[in-house]
Amino acid sequence: MENQALNDILKKSGFSEKEIGVYSALLELGSSVVSDIAKKARVIRSTAYVVLDSLAKRGLVSATERRGVKVYHGASPDELVRHLEESAKQYTISAGAVKKLLPKLKAETARSMPRPKVRLFEGE
Repeated sequence: MENQALNDILKKSGFSEKEIGVYSALLELGSSVVSDIAKKARVIRSTAYVVLDSLAKRGLVSATERRGVKVYHGASPDELVRHLEESAKQYTISAGAVKKLLPKLKAETARSMPRPKVRLFEGE
């Protein structure tokens, strides 16, 4: 039940189904190699690499090397909260910037929109 609630939150936050699956798998596994993560997340191993890279860019996954094998670690739930708060802050800043540009954007949109043409015909 809790896992489904987390999945719903992550989906609403812009995570893809595969990102949610891989991150959830890492939370359950702790640290693991790609093959185990892919199996647990039910994704193809090559896809798991792409998803892990995407999550690493967000700061939600890190990797270390043990005996020549790359081992991935999921960030703690605290780090996930920090990431979501930072994302919310960025969206708020972006929304504020767009609000300032709104009059200009509306004016440009009004100019670029084709005006309707009305034709009147008399007779039959």
